[in-house]
Amino acid sequence: MIFKDGNPVRFVYKDGQAVEKIFHNGNLVFEQGFEREVSGVPPLTLNAVRNTAENYRIFGNTVLNGTPTPENPVDVLGVSDLVTQGEYNGMYKISVISANQTTNIYLSELLYKIDDYADYVDFENGSVVRKIGKFVLDGSEAMNIENMSNAKRFSVNPLGDAGNNDADEISTHFRYIGHSQTGGYPGEMSSSPLAFRCWLWSDISSLPDFRNWLSAQYQNGTPVTVWYVLANPETQPVTLPEIPLAKGSDTLSIGTTIQPSNLYIKYKGR
Repeated sequence: MIFKDGNPVRFVYKDGQAVEKIFHNGNLVFEQGFEREVSGVPPLTLNAVRNTAENYRIFGNTVLNGTPTPENPVDVLGVSDLVTQGEYNGMYKISVISANQTTNIYLSELLYKIDDYADYVDFENGSVVRKIGKFVLDGSEAMNIENMSNAKRFSVNPLGDAGNNDADEISTHFRYIGHSQTGGYPGEMSSSPLAFRCWLWSDISSLPDFRNWLSAQYQNGTPVTVWYVLANPETQPVTLPEIPLAKGSDTLSIGTTIQPSNLYIKYKGR
C-alpha cells in the first residue's frame, strides 16, 4: 500500500492512464481525474473531478436574418450579444453557464464563421483568433466598373492581400453566387482575387452613381458590409475568465442569441 500524508493512495487505470485516488478514514478526499477533451455543439455534458476547466475554445457562427438584396439589407449575426449599459457598454458578451453559475466573456467584436473557417476564443493562450475579416463600404474605396451582358458589374478592392481568394463572402446587401463568377444579376455578388464584385440595376450606370449609392447607404445607417475569410488568421490578446465546473455530472451551455458552431472543453474527469 502506498501512503501520502498518512492516507492510503489507490491508483486507477483507464484508457492507458494511471491516476491517484486518496482516501481518509475510508472516504475519498482527492481524485486526480483523467484527462478529458469534449467538443461539439453546446450544450455539453461533463463528469468532472475538478472545479475549473483546464482549457476551452468557443467558436463563431454566422446567421443572416433573411435574403440580402440592395433594396432590403439584412442583419448578419455572430456569436455574442451587444452590451447596452454599464461597465461593458458597447462590447459583446458571451455567457457560459456551468455549475449553476454564469461566467461572462467580453469581446470587442462578434465571433463569425464562413465555410469551415471560424473565429474562436482560446483560454489557454489568452487570445481571440480571428479568421473572418469585415469591411464597411462608404463610397470612397478604389473601384472600377465593367459592362456585362446582364447588368453593370462593380469591383471594389478594399482588401489588399488580406483576403482568402478561394473562400465565400457574406454581405448585408448582396447574395453570394460563387468565386470568380463572370456573370451575375442585380443583387448578386462574387469574390475574386483581392476584390468584392457586385451587380446592380441599370439605374446605377456609372462609378459616381455607385459611389453615391454606397455613401447614401452608409449615411442611412445601413452600410454595405462584407465579411470574408482572412488569408492569414489574426491573433488578439484578451483576458478570459476561468470556467467553473461542478464535480460530478454537469451541463455546460452558452447563453447567446446565436449559438457557437462548436465548443471545446479540456478538463479532469472520470
